[in-house]
Amino acid sequence: MSELVVGILIVTATLGSLAAAIGAILGISYYAQKRDRERWAAACQALGLTLARSRRHSTGGGFGRPYYLDEMVGVRGGLEVRVGTRVVVSGSGDNQSTTYYTYAEAGYGRSLDMGLGVSPTDSLMKVWSSLVGDNDLQIGDPELDPAYTIRAAEPELARRLLTTPYVAEALRHLAPARFAPSLDDACARGERRGKTFDPGVLGAVIDQTLDLAHRVRSAREIIGLSSAEHVVQTAWRSVAEARGLQLDVAQTRMSGRYEGMFVEVDASLRGDKRWTSFVVRFDRPLGVGLRLTKQGALSSFGRMLGVQDIVVGDEVFDARFVVKGAPEAAVRAALTPEVRGRLVELQSQATTLQVEDDRLQAEVGWLVADAASVESALAAVAAAGAALARVSNPEAGPYRR
Repeated sequence: MSELVVGILIVTATLGSLAAAIGAILGISYYAQKRDRERWAAACQALGLTLARSRRHSTGGGFGRPYYLDEMVGVRGGLEVRVGTRVVVSGSGDNQSTTYYTYAEAGYGRSLDMGLGVSPTDSLMKVWSSLVGDNDLQIGDPELDPAYTIRAAEPELARRLLTTPYVAEALRHLAPARFAPSLDDACARGERRGKTFDPGVLGAVIDQTLDLAHRVRSAREIIGLSSAEHVVQTAWRSVAEARGLQLDVAQTRMSGRYEGMFVEVDASLRGDKRWTSFVVRFDRPLGVGLRLTKQGALSSFGRMLGVQDIVVGDEVFDARFVVKGAPEAAVRAALTPEVRGRLVELQSQATTLQVEDDRLQAEVGWLVADAASVESALAAVAAAGAALARVSNPEAGPYRR
């Protein structure tokens, strides 16, 4: 065999190996993207959200359709939520790298109108900002000022908003969180580096972000209001009059029938904080010894799943609640898909949530100061209570006090 023929055979074999290697790489890339798309879609379904084209990515980014072209979108607690992945490509050539960031956003419904930007910052960034004279707003909080970079077109409004006790509490707690919090005029946000597909983890960051958004929204409403009585006299009164509820301004309380359920709303002062409670009192006891609790988004996020006595096999529900009761079969039967869905929807608006045989109680750690939020919370608590009552007492009679 001539040297030319041998050379041709060697080149052919080399090219064949190279083509096979390229094919293998493309195949691996395709199936990796397909796997990510399937995991993203499964998480979206588990969370009860809908896939929609991402606002951040207008075109594809490689072989196949990357999962991050779609955001998970939906409404929780009356607020729009979005969960997605942003992609940052840095460097070039052999030094090019791709970094993924997973985020959850909860919109306030309307702009804060103060040019607000709040983002976490590390100590080196803080030192650099001080050296170059960066316009970092100091709000006078010894914990928040070092932890966040703050900018605002309306500095005094921003300072009052961020130092509202229940907003400051959340920002202090979340400063070291795995999903770093940030705020702007439109939404609250939690973000971490890396891809995240676990619906339990994503559900927890949605809860965290919703909790922060509700706190900011409430604080924005209450800035400038003089007292809880003023809020009840204005925002609560409009709901009471529209729904035929009894209103006690002096006691900051209203009660009555809402969508067939007996409900109570109360604003109580506990120490230096005012809490708002939304309660459904069942017409008859549920009769299964059910005790269900949901801890606050701030306190539970670090633990994520926690320990539960009864696990129902619903990943999203089990990640949020501790369930007790006997007999266990009756408890499981009471927690139908509709009941679980209603409770998950309700907890997105609540700091704490508790179900017992005679009542369902959801609380938030601030004064709910706008009529739309009061109405949304009442609708959610009444719907969850009605779903539980239908399962346990399908022929329940009127409530008797």
